[in-house]
Amino acid sequence: LLSCGREPGSPVLVQTGPSASDELQDGACSGTCKGSKADTIGVAEFDTVGGTFVGEHNSAAGNGCVPLSSPDGKTIVLAPFDGGKTARVLKAGKNGEASTIAADIPVDFEGGSPGSA
Repeated sequence: LLSCGREPGSPVLVQTGPSASDELQDGACSGTCKGSKADTIGVAEFDTVGGTFVGEHNSAAGNGCVPLSSPDGKTIVLAPFDGGKTARVLKAGKNGEASTIAADIPVDFEGGSPGSA
């Protein structure tokens, strides 16, 4: 993994994604792989009452996303880095529980490019 082609790489331990390995390899520990196949975590869900992480959510393509919450907090839309092809809708869980996938919606918006929301 040569830093997703955006910056020079340096020896890193890649723990997730298609290049995961127990050995050091050239790569980058930063946001440089945002929206690539290496962006396997997406977003983390944090329970503010219990003070713990309760889940991780990603796009259907598995290449990262930006979360957008409804004003009442009951629905979350994940805008993936897939060039406007899909949207993932989550139903918010109760305190201490992770949200669940309500739907994956093909939208095929125009003007987007893979690697950006």
